Amino acid sequence: MVKKYPLRGNPTLYEINTAAWLFELSQKLGNPVTLGNVPPEEWDKLKELGMDLIWLLGVWERSQEGRKLNLASKEFRASF
Repeated sequence: MVKKYPLRGNPTLYEINTAAWLFELSQKLGNPVTLGNVPPEEWDKLKELGMDLIWLLGVWERSQEGRKLNLASKEFRASF
């Protein structure tokens, strides 16, 4: 059962680039971090921001074809 929380009249939203956040956490903690094993204290840090909602941007499974296209693109490679 999903627990529902009432929202304020003008709720605030905090958007996270999920892949970048997980990468940074992995670097900081020295081991791979996925959404399934984010330490509770990291969720607590987000809660302390005082936001009503957290949007985990880009939560999807990347395909091998997408990876090939991105690696082959000089424009994408330069932006990364």
